[in-house]
Amino acid sequence: MAGSVLRTPLPGGCTLEADVRRDERSACLRLRCAGQAAQTLACDVTALHQIDQIIPSADGRWLAVLSVGEGHPWLEIVDLPALRRGEYRATCSVNPYPGVLSLDAWLGEALRIGSDVDLRLDADQRADSAGGEFIWRLRADGCGLEPE
Repeated sequence: MAGSVLRTPLPGGCTLEADVRRDERSACLRLRCAGQAAQTLACDVTALHQIDQIIPSADGRWLAVLSVGEGHPWLEIVDLPALRRGEYRATCSVNPYPGVLSLDAWLGEALRIGSDVDLRLDADQRADSAGGEFIWRLRADGCGLEPE
């Protein structure tokens, strides 16, 4: 069975493609620009194997990557210029275990996300906050997390 592909336009006119895999095959990120062959940037580099969502910042500096494994999400903020050079460099990583995350939108240098647990708590304490509705701004550089 063929996997699907996520596509998102990048500032400057190219498109970023991400393979969505639910099996052992490689999940690659590719850059596709008009008039050029697709360029494979990196494969099997995300925190978890299945890429679920990718959102570039408007200025082209950051890429939010939400990957999942066995239903569990993991968010990484990736240096997009480095990725365009073939280097997957996550500057920030959020593991919401035992909760879940949703990505909303970039607001300048911060990514607006939602969660059902208080991400300020250590993982072993988060279960007590499960079922809540929390909205955060996650700073791309430095991984600062602020409630909204």
